[in-house]
Amino acid sequence: MKAFGVYFFFFLSTFLFSNAFAQPLRVGVSSVGASMSSLWVTKERGFFEKQGLRVDLIYVAGGKAIPALLAGDITFSVSAGNSFLAAVMGGADLVMIAGLINKMPYQLYVRPDISTPNELKGKKIAIAAFGVSSDFAARIGLIGLGLNPAKDVVLIQLGGSASRVSALTAGSVDGTIVSGPPHTTYLEKLGFKKIFDLVRSKEEFQFTGVVVNRKLIHERRSLIESFLRSIVEGTQFYKNNAAFVENVLEKNLRLNDKEVLKAGYQFYSDLFEAKPYVTRKGLQFIIEELKRAGQLSKAVDLDRVVDNQFVKKLDDEGLFRRLYQ
Repeated sequence: MKAFGVYFFFFLSTFLFSNAFAQPLRVGVSSVGASMSSLWVTKERGFFEKQGLRVDLIYVAGGKAIPALLAGDITFSVSAGNSFLAAVMGGADLVMIAGLINKMPYQLYVRPDISTPNELKGKKIAIAAFGVSSDFAARIGLIGLGLNPAKDVVLIQLGGSASRVSALTAGSVDGTIVSGPPHTTYLEKLGFKKIFDLVRSKEEFQFTGVVVNRKLIHERRSLIESFLRSIVEGTQFYKNNAAFVENVLEKNLRLNDKEVLKAGYQFYSDLFEAKPYVTRKGLQFIIEELKRAGQLSKAVDLDRVVDNQFVKKLDDEGLFRRLYQ
């Protein structure tokens, strides 16, 4: 018993010491929604602390993430691919080092009385804004249905998902782009129909990725490796521990609907990349969409702004093989 007490005291002292001196790290996230839930789980389960990092996840709204990153107020930013490219075109010396979600997590829900793509002609479809992910998703999905987004429908800019869903249920629009639960579950309960689902598409799209100031790559390589290792291990845990993740979703989203929480887990568990390589094809897709919309202010050299060396190092070490064997 005495030996156990000595061992326990040593273990507790070591744990407290390591946490007291863990490296403080501010990480900017571009959303308070479940698209950031792999980070919530990584933090709550202690994978950051395991690597000696004391992480604070800071919500940074809209276009404020990039200035915060450049000013050193945050060390890493988890940002949308289009926001990253806009910053690069604006002259920011940034690099994307990991891709967390590499496809479009969007669906189009329409009024219950609409059953075919042809019935969408002349209808109003809600998106967040022109030139952002939901706009790209709407256009790609409509083209896939055989419609011309510029001629066959009217795209309405209505901001966030909650505003768009409210507009659909109120009858102000005929359809809206949404991204998974809880909105999809809510709309289905009310009888609204899903007319396309881009999650099932094979199209690569850089929805979210980890962005850093270029100088961090030269000055803090070990920090980057530790941060990405934490995320990789946290993501593997996420994909294999539904009950824990649903509890984290419940706490962070302030939801207690078990059906929604279960649906949310299933949706995002499939989305998060096990091997978080940046998808160059997915970024090029965004570049082409910006070009089509006349919003490509300057050429982007993907060789300069994408760096997969850190993920590749983890891959070469056999980390993914060990985690997913």
